[in-house]
Amino acid sequence: GALPSPPYFAPPIKDMMSYTSDMNGFAIMFSTAVFSQLFQHSVPGLIRPLSDKKKVKTIFGSAIFTTFSMYLILGSAAAAYFGSQTKQSINLNFANFKYGLNEETSSPILLILCKISSSIILFFPALDTISVFPLIASTLGSNLFASKVGAVDLILKFMIPESPCCGNNEIKLSKKRRGERATKIAIIFWRLVASIPPIIGSIWVKDLSLSFLFSGISGIYIAFFIPALLQRSSTIELEKKNCTISDTVYSGWHSNSIFPQGILMFAAVSLCIMLLQLSSKLSA
Repeated sequence: GALPSPPYFAPPIKDMMSYTSDMNGFAIMFSTAVFSQLFQHSVPGLIRPLSDKKKVKTIFGSAIFTTFSMYLILGSAAAAYFGSQTKQSINLNFANFKYGLNEETSSPILLILCKISSSIILFFPALDTISVFPLIASTLGSNLFASKVGAVDLILKFMIPESPCCGNNEIKLSKKRRGERATKIAIIFWRLVASIPPIIGSIWVKDLSLSFLFSGISGIYIAFFIPALLQRSSTIELEKKNCTISDTVYSGWHSNSIFPQGILMFAAVSLCIMLLQLSSKLSA
């Protein structure tokens, strides 16, 4: 842990704690970073209410810079303070954390306030995850439904039989009702597909770092591969149709065609490193 007096930096310990870089921790660090900044799937919904789309780049750039800075400052400070005693989830370090106070000489009110503060830090990540999980599962389920595998046709064929009708108006009304019912069932089905596997997986996976590793691998696909491939495929399609690639309100220096290639290379190398370290962790 930290030294008892300023500057409160934990001393380095061989093979346990070092202030130099260590590639053995790349997988968990990178997967956690990707997971914490993963928001690409919500971008369309977030920008839709904005009346002035020209501000999108500034808003998202500022948001990413703010969260990145906060994560970097908090993570570095916590790791430097707790040192080799840093737990997989940093909030666990605040269980029975005394903030350097002496229980015998400190004010009881101050100790109670410290206890309340430590409890909030300890339980907040769990409560936050529980509260946001339905939103993430709902978003993923809706995205799966919106894809070409919506399963509405199968539901219409096998689960919602046609009702006997007499006139043309009744036939049209019956088809509309069947379509609405099939759509609701399909949306619920894909939301269950998105939410049930993580719940079942949590029964076996008790290691939080392992969960982050798996999340990071899927995060690389969502955050790096998909955007780069989409931009690349869009450019190719426009070139095939001899269309002029014009700038939009979302265009910028990052719209250069060289960036998707660099991102794909970076993502591929990162994925290989993460898979190797994940394999080592599973075999350990």
